[in-house]
Amino acid sequence: MNILHFIQPDDYQLIHFSFSLIAEIDQKIKDKKLFYENQILDYVNSQIECFLKTCNVKQSLKVVYKAELYQLMKLKLNELFNKYTLLKCY
Repeated sequence: MNILHFIQPDDYQLIHFSFSLIAEIDQKIKDKKLFYENQILDYVNSQIECFLKTCNVKQSLKVVYKAELYQLMKLKLNELFNKYTLLKCY
């Protein structure tokens, strides 16, 4: 048995997307392509918006998915911000 037997496919897509985006951001920070916290947050916002456009669900569910994605990624993003020395814009 695997995790797909226990959760819905949409939930699995959300989890998979969030972890792959965190891995992508981590790699981009290592490659010095992203180096501002605000730049990373804008990138996350744009990627989430693009992902939600591909979802074939109602607008109200997209709002819920967006909130869930932010919650899933919030802790990992904070860990990345603490792990690397990133510039901050105030």
